[in-house]
Amino acid sequence: MERNWSDVTDVQVAPAVSGQDESSALGQRSVPDLESVGCAKTVNQLLDEAPLSGFHHRAVLISGMGFFTDAYDLFVIGTVAAIVKLQWNLSTTQTSWVTGAAILGAFVGAFIFGRIADVLGRKTVYVSVAVIMVLGAVASAFAPNLIFLIVARFVLGLGTSGPQVMEGWHGVRFRSPIETTRETIEIVRMIARGDRLEHDGKVYQLPLPDGPGRPMRTMMAPVAVPIYVASLGPRNLRLTGELADGWIGNLFMPEKAEVFLEALAAGAATADRSLADLDLLIPVTVEFTDDVDEASKRHARGYAFTIGAMGSKDQNFYNDVLKRLGYGDDVEAVQELWLTGRREEAAQRVPVEIGFKTNLIGTPEMVKERLRLYRDAGITTLQMKPTAENRGNVDDLALFAELVAEVSAEVPVASRQILRER
Repeated sequence: MERNWSDVTDVQVAPAVSGQDESSALGQRSVPDLESVGCAKTVNQLLDEAPLSGFHHRAVLISGMGFFTDAYDLFVIGTVAAIVKLQWNLSTTQTSWVTGAAILGAFVGAFIFGRIADVLGRKTVYVSVAVIMVLGAVASAFAPNLIFLIVARFVLGLGTSGPQVMEGWHGVRFRSPIETTRETIEIVRMIARGDRLEHDGKVYQLPLPDGPGRPMRTMMAPVAVPIYVASLGPRNLRLTGELADGWIGNLFMPEKAEVFLEALAAGAATADRSLADLDLLIPVTVEFTDDVDEASKRHARGYAFTIGAMGSKDQNFYNDVLKRLGYGDDVEAVQELWLTGRREEAAQRVPVEIGFKTNLIGTPEMVKERLRLYRDAGITTLQMKPTAENRGNVDDLALFAELVAEVSAEVPVASRQILRER
């Protein structure tokens, strides 16, 4: 009867041989002769003689691509670190920190995208990453300089803040916030284009008159800098629609999208544009839970500080928005409690609905249903913010990515464009 390796079980410790030190004999094992157990060839011989198959070709290809991507990442990190060290006059320690942070980012990213690949499918994710890497390599090849590579990935977010912060922290008078935002956008774009900086505005005069200053231009190559404005009031929303590349919408509720989007659309129309020309970005906290009421109350409590402390009694832009959203009486009650030192009562007084509708809270099906509301309102980007307890939870990130992909796939791109232009 033919025998195989599974039949070989009699491996024993050999006794010490006469004239041989006992310690040298310990651990020696008697290995049966291959022919005596019916195996004419060793495993290595069998592998050497085995014909190549499609499996072997795929294994070599996948292993090679894995090695290529790792080598590509390390090459880019090493090359950029050397260039940045010279361009920014970094010390050896500073360069080490930059390089270490980049490698750590690649390490963490591997775990995150590995988990996403488990959910969406490894072929889908790997092909997508390969396409992105190819496009990135092509873009890098045609980049005129290092500044283009860095700034081309940069998005500038602007916001007017409020009088308490501007005058109490920055030491700058809070005057003409709308005009200040308009002139800031104009000045940034002038610099980014490579123009000589001359600006005679109501807020900024560059160079200053009657002084030694003279018009200058940056040494950077011209590059477009996308500008996003975090605006809340109607006038600032109209300005955002007219000039900005994107809008950052705090306190946004998709059920009452018109409170924000009508003013944005009106501003866009003055510049012969539509909402389709803006990236509408909404920051949302995402929390998957079965206890929706508890989570909503917890998030609502956090708004007590926003209502009571992020502005004065007479001027609080967040409160103005909440009033336009229909929570006027609630806002006044919360603010009064906060300003009189009754902060716990203020937190309990915030409507739970505010905590629920400004975030994505609930079971996956509930979150998916609310994602549809954002999609149908024309929102193009959601900035996911995990809760403090769930930071680093890759499973939640992967689940959220899956839900977004499913909701996006329900409506063709052309139809989404029509929704945005309504």
